[in-house]
Amino acid sequence: MTRRLSDHNSVVLAFSAIALIYPIGRYVRIRFGELAILHDGQVWRRVARSVLAGEPLYIAVPDNKPPLWEFIVIVAEWTGEYALVLLLLVGIGNALLVWLAGAQFRERHGVAIIASLGCLLLLTPLVTWTNNKSLATACLLLVTVVDRPRRGGILIGAAVGIAQQTVLGVPAVLWLRKQEGWGRSAIQQALGVAAGVVATSYVLVGVIWGWDSLRAAIQQTVFAVLGYGTGTSQFQTTGGLLHQQLVWHDRIAGVVLDHQVLLLLALTGGISIVVSWRQRRTADRFWIIYLLSTGPVIALRAYRHYWVLLAAGISACVGIGSESLITKLTESE
Repeated sequence: MTRRLSDHNSVVLAFSAIALIYPIGRYVRIRFGELAILHDGQVWRRVARSVLAGEPLYIAVPDNKPPLWEFIVIVAEWTGEYALVLLLLVGIGNALLVWLAGAQFRERHGVAIIASLGCLLLLTPLVTWTNNKSLATACLLLVTVVDRPRRGGILIGAAVGIAQQTVLGVPAVLWLRKQEGWGRSAIQQALGVAAGVVATSYVLVGVIWGWDSLRAAIQQTVFAVLGYGTGTSQFQTTGGLLHQQLVWHDRIAGVVLDHQVLLLLALTGGISIVVSWRQRRTADRFWIIYLLSTGPVIALRAYRHYWVLLAAGISACVGIGSESLITKLTESE
């Protein structure tokens, strides 16, 4: 039994190591001039450079990312290795997600291995550039494996403070913890600590850069986000389900076609869980609840890196779907 557990852990850790190393390869290519920093990474660098030059945060260069992430970006630029720091954080986030995809299947080693492999295959082509979703989602899902509510609250606060969209997954992870023994007081403590972490990051903006920066931070990271779905935000909102439906369809179709086998297995797993809901284990039901709560984020903006919020849940369903297919094939023989 010990040997089997060791083998299972070794395989999952190997997948996590690959997820960690893969973004570092992108950094090497950036250093040799084969690639450039793309997407939001360019905006964040302008934010960091303006702040380090003495300009107030959120004023000189507007941005819709929460303060905690902006602090990380500023530190990354201050080190002189901006790309390395951010891509290392992406790698750490991806590695944790690969591990977390199978962490709930402690006694179902085959499911855990397939789930972790599926997460690796999803993440490596989707989010190997600078992004804030990998680390934020990893922080959120780490709540499922910590015991103390205070630590869970810190992780939830960190997740939401890095990427606002992770707030959609908070009810799901707290549902899981409730099923596993957290009482009302524990959940309230976790939410209180989380709110404190987020509030502190905004207060720091006001203390360091003044009232105008704090007001701009709230406007750009809270109220501007409300316009994502309708395309009325001051920030780029292309490809939403409620506007530019053709762009949204093309982006969704691109991801589906690239990962059609994994998504079909995930659909199989999801259907098998729903059909036998009451008989299913808590871990299985959790991933369906998690996907239902975080899935709407793709309707807002169907960027490829938004799929990182769903990757662990989809991959867990891949593992469960593979288990269901293997069981049916075995029974038919």
